[in-house]
Amino acid sequence: MSFCIQMEADRLIRIICLGSRMRELEALSGLYIQRISYYTGIDFLRLKSSSPKLDKALAGCDIIYVVSPDGKVMDSLSFAGLLSGRLTKSSHACFLIGDYCGFPERLAGRGRKITLSSFTLQHNIAEIVLLEQLYRACTIIKKIPYHH
Repeated sequence: MSFCIQMEADRLIRIICLGSRMRELEALSGLYIQRISYYTGIDFLRLKSSSPKLDKALAGCDIIYVVSPDGKVMDSLSFAGLLSGRLTKSSHACFLIGDYCGFPERLAGRGRKITLSSFTLQHNIAEIVLLEQLYRACTIIKKIPYHH
């Protein structure tokens, strides 16, 4: 599954998910990508960690957030604040989710670490959690009643 939706070029979110897909979760991923696209441009890539396309995909990013168990802990409001601030300061915010082995060594220290949970999440589940939180952040920023 690969989506490339760019509605506002100056406010693009890129999600790079390493590893294999889980067919059972594709519809849910697609739903959240569609919902996010109402508020900002979103680009979703699924790549193998060994892919040469990975470095090219990251090259266009002004800021990279690495989803990691040892990353910064935030609640949904803090995440929305971070996203809101970053989208006004940089044109491309990238979120990188590792595969079952984590991240290739060449990516170590390449971005700012954030965490989605103190639990260890399988990479496809982390993808869904990130997409939902991105959608929630968009609704918080736009003051749409979704977050209670």
